[in-house]
Amino acid sequence: MRAQWKSLNDEIKKKREQQKVSKKEKVASTIKTVLNYFFAEKYTLDEENFRLIFDKNTLEKDQAKNILSEGEKNIVAFAYFIGDTHLKIESEDDYQKLFFVIDDPISSMDFSHVYTLCGVIRDISKIIDKLKRERFLILTHNNDFMRVLASNNIIDKKLLLKKGELIDFNNNLTVPYINHLMDIYEICRKNGIPTHTTANSIRHIIETLTKFEKIDVTGESIAEYIKENIKDDTKSYTLINDLSHGGWRTEQSPITDEDYIEICETIVKHIEIKYIGQVEYCKKICK
Repeated sequence: MRAQWKSLNDEIKKKREQQKVSKKEKVASTIKTVLNYFFAEKYTLDEENFRLIFDKNTLEKDQAKNILSEGEKNIVAFAYFIGDTHLKIESEDDYQKLFFVIDDPISSMDFSHVYTLCGVIRDISKIIDKLKRERFLILTHNNDFMRVLASNNIIDKKLLLKKGELIDFNNNLTVPYINHLMDIYEICRKNGIPTHTTANSIRHIIETLTKFEKIDVTGESIAEYIKENIKDDTKSYTLINDLSHGGWRTEQSPITDEDYIEICETIVKHIEIKYIGQVEYCKKICK
């Protein structure tokens, strides 16, 4: 019995050592994968001593803090946070119990890296391949980060902490263009009623399209955009300028509901030709 016990105990020790080695490899592999999302081959990991490699040169102790920017340091910390997951695992079933709490990970990051970080969160079940279901809580003070997470359906539930209470996050405030487009789509295609904000919606849409297509916008950019892209239009520019600059109204409304509907339809048709996916999205949402 003693011999059997010793043999079994030796086997258990051996398997535990193998598991430690396996975990170390998994941690290193995961960290390298996440770093590759951000840096390609600029920064990677030396798997033997867990030091960063910068342009194929392994960094010495304390050297990284002098080479990396604050944003890059946060990326490395985030990569280790994801890789460290494997050290929390005692059995394969534990992967299904994982719940990530990610607290404002984007401090000091360039915004291009913010997009990449969102991609890592989206792909977390690919990066940790034993994860069958992603569960996480993300905390942030950054409105743009929240906008990217919300508008790309990376998160399921959006909440805002306001005056000590959690309330639903209003995504309309972070993606105004598509909400303005849905407003005028409702008017011309769903019998919606024009309001005092309709002219501003049209103006916002055209300004956004102008900046998207021309980048550098100066002078009467809205008038130029309408003239170049909506050749048959004769009233939109004057209407938009009049109603979106707080002009005083006297005896009668300067424009009828039918005029509004006509202009909204003109804009929607233009977008339908150039960017049909935007109108298809409105069609799906505005049922």
